[in-house]
Amino acid sequence: MLVSIVIPCYNSEHTIGKVVELAIEEFEKLKDYECEFVLVNDYSRDGTWNAIHALAEKHSILRRILDSITRSWRL
Repeated sequence: MLVSIVIPCYNSEHTIGKVVELAIEEFEKLKDYECEFVLVNDYSRDGTWNAIHALAEKHSILRRILDSITRSWRL
């Protein structure tokens, strides 16, 4: 079963990494579920978008990223 977790991000450059790491740790304990995280950048004015991309490169579980600035899906 696939579980999708949506995490809204607004000026979260310094906190989004810890949030994602903790969420991944918890969902790795649920062996019967496949999980994906959708990080939604909500017009952040800091480096949130760059932080999201860095996380996506590190974790394959971050399959979809929505950038609400350009209204486009990033795989």
